[in-house]
Amino acid sequence: MLITLSEHSEAPRIQSWLIREGVASRLLDGGRLLLVDDPFIPHHLLRRVDADPAVLRREDTHDLPRRVLRSGIEEAEWPFPGRIPTLIAGPCSIDSFAVADETAHLLSSLQLGWMRGGTHKARTSPYAFQGHGFRAAEWLREACDRHGLRAVSEVLDTPDMEAIAELLDLVQVGARQMHSFRFLQRVGALEKPVLLKRGLSATPEEWLWAAEYLLDAGAPSVVFCERGIRTPAPLKRFTLDLQAIPFIREMTPYPIFVDPSHAAGTTPYVAPLSLAALAAGAHGLLIECHPDPAKACSDALQALDFDALTDLARRAQCLGKLEVTP
Repeated sequence: MLITLSEHSEAPRIQSWLIREGVASRLLDGGRLLLVDDPFIPHHLLRRVDADPAVLRREDTHDLPRRVLRSGIEEAEWPFPGRIPTLIAGPCSIDSFAVADETAHLLSSLQLGWMRGGTHKARTSPYAFQGHGFRAAEWLREACDRHGLRAVSEVLDTPDMEAIAELLDLVQVGARQMHSFRFLQRVGALEKPVLLKRGLSATPEEWLWAAEYLLDAGAPSVVFCERGIRTPAPLKRFTLDLQAIPFIREMTPYPIFVDPSHAAGTTPYVAPLSLAALAAGAHGLLIECHPDPAKACSDALQALDFDALTDLARRAQCLGKLEVTP
């Protein structure tokens, strides 16, 4: 961003309040110009720059995603009816209709409103369980309909992608698919809200551009989901980037969720990370749970049992950070 000032004497004053807001700038042309190298400036600061009488004009110096940033859109379609934060829970993979139905019954009793569950699973190993595919999507939809829930699942580039998406209320793009831009265009063309997980090592800028692909292709809204990133020495499975929460809230009008299950990798860490995410301002959580984690076909170590999920929901509610959806 390049700021042109009416008087060079105004530069120290403007630099001072920019610094207080966490934004660094450089003086050019004897102080008549201020150059801000960071391409992502919160919209409220842009308004303040534009309103300052000493500012003659402000020019963008970076190519920025237009559809995803607050500077391009003030209001966004919100895919979550009722009050937020929202908790979306369910098994990593839909192992059977019995598992889906039992889980949906619990979520309904907790008034959580949404259920997640995997159909096709993108796994690191080709020998790991890959999911039951379209049949699992049918189990998920039937269980959600029986118990008055909305359905969330990841879609992959499979022949039945469109058919599975028809059964979902919110389509998920997994972390491993975030950089597949042709796939993002296909998902956006489904014209359904999309939950976009951050890539394993994706920068915030890459994450925003991935959302831009979805919106540009026709997705009515995007839900960002921080699920932990790879760092040189992760304490557990991944490092949960809590700083991403206020960043997304500042930069976009779209919700930011956190998936503590994939970041933690083991159940003892899921609840602390969940509460930390809500305290940092997350609009909701994506939690893995299973009626019998020891028998789960995938990600058994990070799946909460029903007692643990019930306790987490109640603790969050007691903190005033989680309100049930209708």
